[in-house]
Amino acid sequence: MCKISNKIKFCSCVGENSDVQDLNHYWILNRYNKTKKTFYFGEIVIPYSRNKDNFKENQTTLLNALVEKSTFDKAMYFKEKDVLQVYLHNHSKNHKDTLKLKFQHKSGRWEPLLNDEDLFYLLNHFDKTDSGKIEELD
Repeated sequence: MCKISNKIKFCSCVGENSDVQDLNHYWILNRYNKTKKTFYFGEIVIPYSRNKDNFKENQTTLLNALVEKSTFDKAMYFKEKDVLQVYLHNHSKNHKDTLKLKFQHKSGRWEPLLNDEDLFYLLNHFDKTDSGKIEELD
């Protein structure tokens, strides 16, 4: 797995008709919605990316970048419980090379989401509020 550069940039400049999941590197911001009444269920798949050589180092690099206001291309206002999903190398030939990281906004700062709330928890309790592509990885 490659090391992430500290010059990473979270851009919101994706066209209206574009799906970020078609991008190789992208991010999604999810906001907790206590009134959401959706129920998705299925089988949980454990992410492979945590076992990769540079996982912890890349996670730390992203956490340090999230402290900087210039990491996003526009002013962003985060709320308690917001979850930021980061996907890198999404279209690698080997699906196991995709790096998936999640962070939760707590007490005014980002923390790794280590208990790895599953996708169904996000779908059932959160709304996608923003997304975009990630640039300047190298």
